[in-house]
Amino acid sequence: MLARLRICAAAILTLALAACSDRDITAYRVPKDPSVAVAAAPVDPDAAGAQPGSLHWSTPAGWQPQAASGLRAGSFLAPGPGGATADVSVVTFAGAGGDVLANINRWRGQLQLPPITAAELPANVNALEEPAGHFLVADIRGEPVAGKPASRILGAWLEEPSQVWFFKMMGAENVVEAQKGTFLGFLRSVAAGAALDGVPHIAETGPKPAENTNDLPHAAFVVAPTEGAEAPSLQWQAPSDWKAKPITMMRKGSYAVSRGGADADLAITAFPGDVGGLAANVNRWRGQVGLDPVDDAAIGTVTEAFDSNGLHFTVVDCAGSTPSGPQRIMAALVPWQGATWFFKLTGPDDLVKSEKSAFSEFLRTIRPK
Repeated sequence: MLARLRICAAAILTLALAACSDRDITAYRVPKDPSVAVAAAPVDPDAAGAQPGSLHWSTPAGWQPQAASGLRAGSFLAPGPGGATADVSVVTFAGAGGDVLANINRWRGQLQLPPITAAELPANVNALEEPAGHFLVADIRGEPVAGKPASRILGAWLEEPSQVWFFKMMGAENVVEAQKGTFLGFLRSVAAGAALDGVPHIAETGPKPAENTNDLPHAAFVVAPTEGAEAPSLQWQAPSDWKAKPITMMRKGSYAVSRGGADADLAITAFPGDVGGLAANVNRWRGQVGLDPVDDAAIGTVTEAFDSNGLHFTVVDCAGSTPSGPQRIMAALVPWQGATWFFKLTGPDDLVKSEKSAFSEFLRTIRPK
């Protein structure tokens, strides 16, 4: 796998040298010894979203660690001129995380820029060899929108054999420019770590980062909701007693399920590709409720499958013990239009179990829009 990635990266670089430059995206090289002050991050083995035994890094001086979110392995605010800040996220997901073109166009869409074609791709990415491995990077500048200053995304991703890491800074153009050297130094500090050494520190206090366009979705690679009547999507009919919650950039749909003073959460998200495959997602959910993983041969014993409205559903129902008490996850995966949709109900064991019939009926209302 690593050899193939290096070959692909070499091809991208060769094409990039011959391609015309893109005004919105800048390719660059990182200096051998950037003058970036970094401070070693303390270890927090309970940080939400972190993936032990994989990577660790040093937090640049001046970056403010933020509270853990459900999907960030690292979260920071980077300071800029006039007290402004840029949002920095580190997320990791099982699998390949989508192809290069899909990642670039997703980020371009977040800056209200049109997508590029595969032929334009070599001019829009650069490859970097760092201690952690082979990064692909992009520097994307947006345009001022509705009187607001132009935004900019500086992003990089690193593929490992079984997962992908995304490092991303998003904010006003001048803030990202001021922090560009620091961000590149941050990438240079990334290194492989064993066991708990791979868990970054995330502050236990301070505001949680809001679900926004700088995040990828809950425990997988995000596709931001696509605007426009012609955008392909799915539709559904939720039970009347499920309370709809505001839609965010992270969710296609969101509902609260309440009974007897207890609450469960129904999240609907969509990700490009197979998001690591069935086993990776099932085992991720099993881990969230304290259950051991199962191997590929046993996946069929912990899932059920059915077809409805031209869609193929794989459903998992897993319950276990967590520090907050008995918890249960009922979830369905639906491959459709080159992406995977997730319908996931999470909450106290008894409450989620009582909603099993309603959840099953809900799944059968799902259909192409």
